[in-house]
Amino acid sequence: MPEKSPLSDAMLSLAREHGINAGRSIFLLNGSAAVSLITIIDKYPSLISSILYFGAGAAFATIIFAFGYICQSYYNGEIIYSHEAERHRTMLAQNKKPDYIAAGQWPEYSQKLPSYIQECEKESRKKRTRGIIFNYLALFLFFAALGVFTKGGYEAFSAVSASVASPLGQ
Repeated sequence: MPEKSPLSDAMLSLAREHGINAGRSIFLLNGSAAVSLITIIDKYPSLISSILYFGAGAAFATIIFAFGYICQSYYNGEIIYSHEAERHRTMLAQNKKPDYIAAGQWPEYSQKLPSYIQECEKESRKKRTRGIIFNYLALFLFFAALGVFTKGGYEAFSAVSASVASPLGQ
């Protein structure tokens, strides 16, 4: 089979970078949730349900970040495989032997190229489909998290308003 494209190394480093960023976001969201819980729970004990909604929203946000990174990795893979297919299609159309192939091996190599191009195109479509699926999952979770945050915010506003208004009414 043809040699690996330098883009595959770029994809691997990009996936590694996305994984590190996803881990950072998990720690950032969990840390901010813990700080806000400690700050709020002592002053307003009636905010327990709001805090639970906030925790669920933070969990949703973390999952959304992870799905976003997975989606991006699949889209990058689709670009790499389509580029690889186009590069080999051009090589075959121009009957241009790459530098890393010996002169006597070109006829055998060129016969394997059409199946390799089809394999790259198939893999490109597969990566794109998976990227679209994770994109829609992240979008669905975004709207779910928005609903959870809105419900929690409404309950928190109601609880704080009630606790502030009760001493004033006495």
